Amino acid sequence: MARVVVRFFAWLREEIGVSEIVLDGLGSLADLLSDIRKSLGSRSGAIFEDDGSLRNNVVIAINNRIVSSERSFERISLRDGDIIDIMPLGSGG
Repeated sequence: MARVVVRFFAWLREEIGVSEIVLDGLGSLADLLSDIRKSLGSRSGAIFEDDGSLRNNVVIAINNRIVSSERSFERISLRDGDIIDIMPLGSGG
């Protein structure tokens, strides 16, 4: 099981109220997203639709590589030390 750092960017960071969190005991990206939704409670609405799916205007990257399909989140394994970035579409510097 992995320990990862999750970073939030741009207006998502402002809405959620934190710039990063550390989560333990994760196996897949789907597990991570479920834990984020639970831990953020109502603030998770900036990232997730009511049905738990990722909002269309949110992008996820693992170790600086964009994850393109929500269908593959169960199959994406996380490793200790991974950096997961959650950002609005079109963010960058």
